[in-house]
Amino acid sequence: MQALLVAEGKTGELERVIDSAGIDPRLQARLYILSALAGAPLDARAEQGAAELARAYAADPSPGAGGSSVGMWTLGIWDAHRGRWAAAQAIADTLARRGERPGGRLDALMARAVAARATLARGDTAQALVQLAALAPDTSRTPLTWNPWESLGGERMLLARLLFARGRYAESYRVASELDAPDPVPYVMYVPASLALRMRAAERLGNRPAAEAMRRRLAALGREDLVKAP
Repeated sequence: MQALLVAEGKTGELERVIDSAGIDPRLQARLYILSALAGAPLDARAEQGAAELARAYAADPSPGAGGSSVGMWTLGIWDAHRGRWAAAQAIADTLARRGERPGGRLDALMARAVAARATLARGDTAQALVQLAALAPDTSRTPLTWNPWESLGGERMLLARLLFARGRYAESYRVASELDAPDPVPYVMYVPASLALRMRAAERLGNRPAAEAMRRRLAALGREDLVKAP
């Protein structure tokens, strides 16, 4: 539901769903951050959520408590997005240490994802491209289907945008196309951004039919805001 409402741009309904009674505050925080990173105009709520996660971590940094790996990953990617690269890198380092332990596969994956974003926030676009391109899901179908920290949709979208900014339009189009799928479920929230980026990449490549197809799909989704965006 959250991913679909983000994709449709239904911000008010999205807030009502996230604020539903009975949802743990830390889950609410994660949902606001993920929604904002996918393009929902919820930066203020996401920043409040990040403060909630930071308080939980400061109170008890042990794994499974305030220092849950998923919570740290969420806080790390938001810190990087807001330019707090040192804080994001510190989280990546903590997750990397956890990833060295037996059964630390997920911690290691999340560490690499946060580190790539921290590198970008620090201003090293070339190295961030290398790190983002090297990321790949490494789990079974069920967690890949449902968990954004496993499917890495945000990282793929970020890679596509960086490739576009570098003028590598064909590669940008290809990577963004990977997000145009109903499975993994978290990919749904990135579909409008993927369509908008591919529309512009197709225009740069001189592929007018593809650009028009992306434009029609955005209009059908009711996302004229992305059609008109620069």
